[in-house]
Amino acid sequence: MEECFDAMFLSFEMGMAKPDIDIFEEMVKSGNMIPSKTLFIDDAPANVETASALGIETLLFVPGTDLVSIVNERLK
Repeated sequence: MEECFDAMFLSFEMGMAKPDIDIFEEMVKSGNMIPSKTLFIDDAPANVETASALGIETLLFVPGTDLVSIVNERLK
């Protein structure tokens, strides 16, 4: 999966908790990202909603679905 992305941010590695908006702001800042060109994937609606409120593209992951295929389709 890592080969699909320029960077991956894991909340437990960052020492921050979702859906706190600070984690999303830090991700965008430290990754020098443009929110509208950033894809955030999570299985919790609250986390996806917070990211979306910052203009970040989001994908609500449903466990059991083929995430690689879904991401590849979204990134076309």
